[in-house]
Amino acid sequence: MDDVSPTAPLISVVIPLYNEGSHLRELLADLKRPLQDVGCRFEVVLVDDGSSDDTWTKVKDEARIWPDLRAIRLSRNFGKELAPLLKRLSADEGASPWRLSLVR
Repeated sequence: MDDVSPTAPLISVVIPLYNEGSHLRELLADLKRPLQDVGCRFEVVLVDDGSSDDTWTKVKDEARIWPDLRAIRLSRNFGKELAPLLKRLSADEGASPWRLSLVR
C-alpha cells in the first residue's frame, strides 16, 4: 500500500470476530492481497466481540506487523447488539458505559 496516492479513496473493511483465533491469520492473508490489488488506501477494522479464546492475542500480534489494521475489543459478547453499540459509540464520540480496548 506504500505506493498508493494519499488522495486515493479509502476502503474500510470491518470484520466482527468471535472466537476466531485459530484462523485469523489465514483470514487476514486472504483479505490483504485483493485489497492491495485494488489500488486504494485501505484499513481493516477488527471488532472482537468478547471472544473467550486467543482471538485478542492473535489480533495484537497481527497489528504489530500490519500497520493498516485497527481493532476494538468489547468487554463481553454483544452478539446482535453489536451494531447499535458501535453506532452509539460513534454518535457519542466514545462516551459509553461499555469498556473497550483499542489497537492502532
